[in-house]
Amino acid sequence: MNVIVLLMLKGATAPDDGALGAGISLWRVFGAWLLCIGIAVLLILALRRVRAGRVNAGIGSFLPRGLGAGARAIEIVETRRVNMSVDLCIFDYDGERYLVAVGAGGSTLLDRSPLRSPDSGEAER
Repeated sequence: MNVIVLLMLKGATAPDDGALGAGISLWRVFGAWLLCIGIAVLLILALRRVRAGRVNAGIGSFLPRGLGAGARAIEIVETRRVNMSVDLCIFDYDGERYLVAVGAGGSTLLDRSPLRSPDSGEAER
């Protein structure tokens, strides 16, 4: 039992030269930690720029399709406040245009119509 305790104590004590038990400098460990944190911050900033659409598609093309800025399925056309508790929202989704009233009590679908293409000659509502 004393041999095991002595081996654990010998392994737990570090030399006084500022190195870890395996001879790795504490400065080297701290530098590697800073490098990893820096790389993580750069990746987070790059992903935020790609998702916001500020980077061209060539650089962001390695990402899955759902992360790109051009992959949005819902386009908000207009939002207007009717009064203090109700907003009217017009948005396009899946080839249709929706008019929705959104308030504190929930949301109500007021109108749904198919999207008209600009070359069809009909005037939009």
